[in-house]
Amino acid sequence: MCKKVSAALSALAVVYGITTTDVPAAQTATTGRVSVVYGNWNCPNGGKVTAIQASNAGLWKTNWDRGDAVITPKVHLGQSNTINANLYCSATRARRGVYVYATNRTFTPTANDQTFWL
Repeated sequence: MCKKVSAALSALAVVYGITTTDVPAAQTATTGRVSVVYGNWNCPNGGKVTAIQASNAGLWKTNWDRGDAVITPKVHLGQSNTINANLYCSATRARRGVYVYATNRTFTPTANDQTFWL
């Protein structure tokens, strides 16, 4: 009896196009944290980067991280990440400080705690 029911269900499945294949689980991006350093070469009038306002495509953002040229954004590991940032370059003796827009800087981290110089 059990074999007849199984055969009948199999026949119905073929008729109606029903399959029982395994569907892979959706892949989720692994996230992590890295260090991003904005070098002083980003300062057109000299000085050094002393504050950063940045975002990573809606995954992470900071509103004026001050004191150094390093941020630690949340990133997608193993995928391309694009950081958009505003930088503040401190004043030199000869010139005032300036704000610089550092746009679309892309990098691909593969593990936590890596450092990228942008």
